[in-house]
Amino acid sequence: MLFGVVAAAACLVRPQWLLVMATLAAVPWIVPRWREWRRAALMGATTFVLVLAPWHARNALLERATGEPSLLASTLYHGSFEDLRYRGLEESYAIPYRYDPEAAIHGRDPGAALSRIAELFRERPAGMTRWFLVGKPRMFLSWGLGRGRGDIFTYPVSESPFISSPLFATLREGMRLLHLPIVVAALLAMAWVAVARRATGTPVGGFWAMCATALAVLLLAHMVGAPFPRYAIPFLPLLYLLATLGANALSNVLHGVGPAQLTRRVRI
Repeated sequence: MLFGVVAAAACLVRPQWLLVMATLAAVPWIVPRWREWRRAALMGATTFVLVLAPWHARNALLERATGEPSLLASTLYHGSFEDLRYRGLEESYAIPYRYDPEAAIHGRDPGAALSRIAELFRERPAGMTRWFLVGKPRMFLSWGLGRGRGDIFTYPVSESPFISSPLFATLREGMRLLHLPIVVAALLAMAWVAVARRATGTPVGGFWAMCATALAVLLLAHMVGAPFPRYAIPFLPLLYLLATLGANALSNVLHGVGPAQLTRRVRI
């Protein structure tokens, strides 16, 4: 129930959670070995709907301006552009919708956005499959934030300590170099949490399982919609936490620690 409340609150900001919750609620009925989670999934989904219902009822009573897109339609439509570019144009990076002459049509409502995505899959099945399954998670977790000056600015700036100060510029460069190893370590931690029970008979501790699940759900949410790297900023502490687990697990493996002993060491 608590997850339903939190997910509903998140859905008010990032509408991809609506699709993620629908998926999570359906999985226990699709995957037989997850049957034990049906009651929890039903409770979470019911709570999610009840918390969101007043907001959607309020929106239904408001008259929306003609042609004004919904937030869900926008995020689906913006995420439909392969590599966040309109037909591969480099100058359209991060703002591909501004180059689409049919933007008002494709992004007017979720149905139109989904139709556009289906059309693109028919035109370029391999490219769009790669974009949704690999490109979007990689884009979401990438270092560069957008079209701003340099790599850490979402929008152009005229002055910043990270440009003018040698100390801050060094810190910036250091984090740029560390970012990829951090992402790899966090993904390794997610993989270990997923296979620990099957590999050793003992699951990784609940804290780490919660962190790994949260990051997996976030990746899934942004695989559905727009994976702008700036959306990942609030979740970087989660990434750093998982990276410590991944780095620790990798270090122990390199020092000859077996799977069972490794699982016991990370039971937090």
